[in-house]
Amino acid sequence: MVYHEITHQKFHDPRLSADTATLGPDEWAILATLCDDDPMYLELVAKLLDTERTYSAFWGKP
Repeated sequence: MVYHEITHQKFHDPRLSADTATLGPDEWAILATLCDDDPMYLELVAKLLDTERTYSAFWGKP
C-alpha cells in the first residue's frame, strides 16, 4: 500500500512463491494466534504448510 502511494504503481513481488501464496492476512492472523504469537513456531508451521502445498501440487493431490 505504501509503495502504491509513493510510486502510483502496483508492487510486483519478485519472489517465486508470491503469486502462489495460499495464506492471506486473515489466515496469517489465525496462524499467529494458534502459535501463541511465537515467531519461531509460526515460521516452522508456515514452512510445513508450504512444504505440504508443494508436495500436494507435485503429486497432483488436492
